[in-house]
Amino acid sequence: MDTPNREHTSGIPSPGGGTGFRADGIATDVLVKRKLRPMWVKVAASVGIVMVIWIGYVQARKLIRRVSVPIVSEYVVEAVKRTNVIEELSVAGTLYPDTSVFVKAIESGIVAEVNVNEGQAVTKGQLLGKMDERFLRQEIEKAEENLAESENRVEDFRRELAVCKEQNLLEDTSFKNKILALSEAARRMRTLYENGAASLHEYEEACLKLEEAEGALRVFEARARAKESGLETELARAERELKDCDAHVNLLTKDKEKLAIRAPAQGGVTQCLVMSGSAVSVGTDLFEVTDMDSLKVRIDVPENEIGKVRVGQRATVEIWGSAYQGEVESIAPRTERRTSQGAAQGVEQVVSAMIRFERADREFEQDDSGQTRLHSGMSARVRIEIGRLDDVLTLPRGPYLAHADGFVFVVEGDMAYKRDVSLQLASAQHVLVRGGLSEGDTVIISGYMDYKDRDEVRLAGR
Repeated sequence: MDTPNREHTSGIPSPGGGTGFRADGIATDVLVKRKLRPMWVKVAASVGIVMVIWIGYVQARKLIRRVSVPIVSEYVVEAVKRTNVIEELSVAGTLYPDTSVFVKAIESGIVAEVNVNEGQAVTKGQLLGKMDERFLRQEIEKAEENLAESENRVEDFRRELAVCKEQNLLEDTSFKNKILALSEAARRMRTLYENGAASLHEYEEACLKLEEAEGALRVFEARARAKESGLETELARAERELKDCDAHVNLLTKDKEKLAIRAPAQGGVTQCLVMSGSAVSVGTDLFEVTDMDSLKVRIDVPENEIGKVRVGQRATVEIWGSAYQGEVESIAPRTERRTSQGAAQGVEQVVSAMIRFERADREFEQDDSGQTRLHSGMSARVRIEIGRLDDVLTLPRGPYLAHADGFVFVVEGDMAYKRDVSLQLASAQHVLVRGGLSEGDTVIISGYMDYKDRDEVRLAGR
């Protein structure tokens, strides 16, 4: 049975704005209105969807980045700590000798031998080389021959003079004995004459013989003195010649000794300026010998740092892996202009200072061949103790300083991230943290060579 259409008497339209139905199925014209959701619900839903998408995107990027980040398998880490540090000023220096001597040629000629090498340790008087002595040797041989002849001549004159004196003595004795006998005969003849036993003629003849003998004695004595005087004169001349020859030989011998080039002091040969066969003149520099005990280090301190340096401050001198203890000996009274090298080229004002250092183990400074390990002009690194810093943030010194230029890698979990920092070398063991790090931060202190251009790395084993 068809149900007739009736109008909705309640006056309420259906939500759809069309024909409505009653509970008994009878259609009505009542419009029923649909209930709408609030706007914030829609916004919240949209935001939630966007956040889910963004989080997924971020996690995906992190996963991709984590896969592409290089893995570091070998590394050393250290935490930033607070400690007390002895502040040091580190500057480069150069070894300079306080005493250096140039050995010069005393004679002109040819260098025959060079017996040392540069860097070799020598003692005072040690033979460094020799000049050619062939011509001098010939002169010495000739002078020695002349000396031998002079000695023979002197000996001949001495023998002749001795023989002459001996003969003169014999003849003089003979004359005197004869005169003594004639004198006795004349005395007896006088007695006889006075007694009338002899004639005047006989007495006068005895006296005449005595006078003749005395005259002959005087003549003999004069001739003997003349002969002896002549021989003595010749002997004196020969002795002077002998003395001159001996002096000449001694002079040539000394000249020969001058041809031996010897070290004037103990030290090291820093320069060999000649070689075997070199022609030199008087005054030519042959060798330079440096007193290694007087080696000091000259440093150039920037003018903005010189106020921290004082005479007497302790210093450590590092030369090719060896460390020596020393102190600041002197500071120059004025500044100098120096051209700096490297990346920061330019001209700066510096003040030079001299560092004296002690070297107790002398054997350590020479190798098996006697070569000295320290040489004038060698580079050195000097660390001067300029103060003390208490309770400051520090990191140990390490290979990372060679690769890091204003940054370090800070460890967070199994990752390490590059972070800009301000560091300052404070001592041989510590680096002063001026900014960018906090106490407890863990930093990689091994080398960054393989990943210094990365912003982050993953650490194996963490």
